[in-house]
Amino acid sequence: DSCEVPKDMRALISTCHDEFSSKEQDKTPLSLPRWKPVPPNTAYHNLSRLCPRPWRYNTAEQLGFHDSWGFFHMYDGGGYVADLGYNNETKSSVVFSLRLNHWMDRRTRVVLLEFAMFNPATNYLSVVTYYYE
Repeated sequence: DSCEVPKDMRALISTCHDEFSSKEQDKTPLSLPRWKPVPPNTAYHNLSRLCPRPWRYNTAEQLGFHDSWGFFHMYDGGGYVADLGYNNETKSSVVFSLRLNHWMDRRTRVVLLEFAMFNPATNYLSVVTYYYE
């Protein structure tokens, strides 16, 4: 919890999360699925197997992103990335795993859905980013 529930409301609300702030943003480098911490005695060579990419924090520099504004807040460009792949089967499998392991939870403040489409007939590239806050 990142805030305190007022005493008079505790019978109705058990937890709360404060407004988004980049200083409060979770930047844990590696997590096990379901946001469980990595045991301290885990061998380095096992980390990529134990901590799939959606559970690894990436800086804005690693992702090649920059600060951007959503409707409510400015985000620093870093975060956790789930690649949905190029076909429906891969997308379905990834989304199923993310839902099963609670990748999006009460602490999620924004999800960016980004995709690119190229039309070779017109030589146009479209890149679209949706912000879900």
